[in-house]
Amino acid sequence: MVVRRLISLWFVMLVVLSVPNGLAQTNSATATTTVSISIPAQVLVTQIEPFVLGNWSGAGPMSGEQAVCVWSSTGGYNITATTTEGGSRFSMLGANNRMLDYSVHWNSGAGYQELVSGQSLAGQSTSSRSADCSNGTEASERPFLKVLVAEADLDAAKAGAYSDVLEILIAVE
Repeated sequence: MVVRRLISLWFVMLVVLSVPNGLAQTNSATATTTVSISIPAQVLVTQIEPFVLGNWSGAGPMSGEQAVCVWSSTGGYNITATTTEGGSRFSMLGANNRMLDYSVHWNSGAGYQELVSGQSLAGQSTSSRSADCSNGTEASERPFLKVLVAEADLDAAKAGAYSDVLEILIAVE
């Protein structure tokens, strides 16, 4: 009985090994697979510093500008600037609730454009290939942010210190 089972098992194995299952047997084989990744739309703004305009000399406007690092995974972005003190206009708050208006300007390479508080400036582009703008010439290709206090507004202002929190929102396009 044991011999008969071994012979039957051997016969079944021989039949299974000799029957093709639809695949040709060769000395090489090729297979394919898919590789995929999803990169979400992202944006980052860094290297922005406080504007300290100093003391007014009594003549002329006061301004400050700085290069800002903007990176976008799509290459495009829009910018919206808002103020905590001025509402629909950019204003700094001083003693006794006195206000001092100022303007905000953005230059992404096509010249300065004046921003309106709360309104988006669309169609901006960045060539930055790194989130910290450290690749090669990226430092010289960064956009500029400028604040300007007009001489007429400074003439009308009362003595004292004025300040505001300027919020810059960069959104991917």
